Amino acid sequence: MHSTTPPLSPQHLARRQQLLDRLTATSLRAMTADPRLDFGHHQLRLRPGQHDETQPPRLASPDLPPWLPLHLYPQPRDGLQAHRAVANGLALRLLLTDPVIHARYAPPISQNSNQPASGSSESSGSSDALGKPDTQPEPPLPGNGHHQHGNQHRRDHQENPGDLARVLYEWFEQLRVESLVPPHWPGVKRSLLQHFERWTLAWHDSGQIETQLGLLLFSVGQMVWSRMQRRAPPEAVIDTMEATRAGLSPVLGDALYQMARHREQPALFSPASARLATTVAALAEEARQQAQQMPPNRMPRQGNFVLPLQALAAGEPPLPLAPSGQSRSWISQQQRYRVFTREFDQQILASTQVRNAQLHEYRAQLDTRLRALSPPVGALARQLQRTLSQPLRDGWLFQRESGRIDARRLAALVANPLSQDIFRLEAEPPVVDASMCLLLDCSGSMKAHAETLALFADIWLRICQRLLLPLDVLGFSTGAWHGGRALKRWRARGMPPQPGRLAERLHLVYKSADMRGARARLSLAALLKLDLYREGLDGEAVQWATQRLQGSGASRKILLVVSDGSPMETATRDAQDAFYLDNHLKACVQQAQASSVDVVGIGVGLDLSPFYPRHVPLPPEELLDAASFRKIIGQLTPHP
Repeated sequence: MHSTTPPLSPQHLARRQQLLDRLTATSLRAMTADPRLDFGHHQLRLRPGQHDETQPPRLASPDLPPWLPLHLYPQPRDGLQAHRAVANGLALRLLLTDPVIHARYAPPISQNSNQPASGSSESSGSSDALGKPDTQPEPPLPGNGHHQHGNQHRRDHQENPGDLARVLYEWFEQLRVESLVPPHWPGVKRSLLQHFERWTLAWHDSGQIETQLGLLLFSVGQMVWSRMQRRAPPEAVIDTMEATRAGLSPVLGDALYQMARHREQPALFSPASARLATTVAALAEEARQQAQQMPPNRMPRQGNFVLPLQALAAGEPPLPLAPSGQSRSWISQQQRYRVFTREFDQQILASTQVRNAQLHEYRAQLDTRLRALSPPVGALARQLQRTLSQPLRDGWLFQRESGRIDARRLAALVANPLSQDIFRLEAEPPVVDASMCLLLDCSGSMKAHAETLALFADIWLRICQRLLLPLDVLGFSTGAWHGGRALKRWRARGMPPQPGRLAERLHLVYKSADMRGARARLSLAALLKLDLYREGLDGEAVQWATQRLQGSGASRKILLVVSDGSPMETATRDAQDAFYLDNHLKACVQQAQASSVDVVGIGVGLDLSPFYPRHVPLPPEELLDAASFRKIIGQLTPHP
């Protein structure tokens, strides 16, 4: 069962974040035995007046970098588990970092940032922060001139690669201390390992590694973490970074070796870490200069993932909200949807409405565009797989270092008391048990986006084919403009009041779930048949798609609705009122959600939140961006 929860209001989100910050601060104080510590707004601070002079604090000189380490920077969707890892990581940093040695080798921050290096006595601003002012700078990638959180001094120091070197140096130190978790804190170690893996996958799927610069930073971070933890990076990212890692090893190998060898000796670790950070910053500067000489690529975008050193685009105006209101007819009819006649309703296979030669021409047109787009289908498929995968209990894994004791291995323990591989774990391989339906608005206003709509559906088809995921591609329109024969029938019967829907409903099957291969791709080309685009009865279309999904037998049922406006059919509007159809749509979405169908509205140039609790508003020109697909996939994560 997968229920859909309406999005929280900004007030609720703010209160939720305050609660998480308080819990983080409480954990920090408990782990460090220092009552002065506080946390909020992505900052670790000192609380004035919280120090008992009779009980000296455990932390003689708490000192942190001017920004949080990269993987501990809270993400928009982070919950309690992630904040617990933040508290664990920061506590280890305070307990295990030697601030004097660390500051001695730290690359300087540019003076234009108004932020001295950690340990400097020239810090400006409030004295309750841990060696930093109230406004916490978050340096961007070199060459990125956008802002985040209103930090105006970003532009001043964006060209200084030394700032990036400092960010990396602080990050490497954090990765070091996380590899030194005391043995009596096994839960802390597990929490940090799980958090880093989740963060790694989120960064991998965000699109920020689709550039030379992004892939460089990603690969270096995984290499350092792997050396510190003495374990391989997450399996899902190894192939992506393998070539980059092989190319970097001759350049960075010695510094990495020294860091791994001396991870328990800060005096030897820190100079090697500074050398590595400086080298990587220089390589990043070269990558930035090369990127400036190349034509821009619109595909890689951030989605819902925030990297502190990467600025976010600021000030983009929100898309307009879909108009909606209360229908008097809907209320007077006790919220029951009426249909005057179904005699002229149709459900057809859209490809049968196009000449075969024309259909092949349309397909060739789409193939030409797809080759130019070159969408990252493989990466998107992997993200979707991770989002939809559920564990399937299937046997046992033996010779593990944790889990349930394996009685058959007790003899080995007797023979060798130091043996640790005496446990077993239940095998839970991930499986995808889902079906998906793509429901497309084929009203007249969507004619302008017909090719984009067809390409959008084609990319989804390719993604689902990678996962063997059944996909329905459906469309909804009307058989005629302004009611057609249904309206004429109503007039012929004397125009009785409150007739309900007055239209020839037209449901279009562009691709059925059992349609495969070249036939499926050819059938999608019928989306370019523009004379099928008329008016829209969205609510009935959602009902139809929901019924098809419920017959699939899959445990997850996903409905993606793509539309550029509110429901509209002229004859029905004139006979009822302007909001009759959109009230019906809201009721149909609620019914679909109650039947365990995950419904996501994708607004083309419009915010569809009045109709769809889960929604992704997208400018038309961004509908085919890789980041747009990532945003949609992100909405498929079951809400807690």
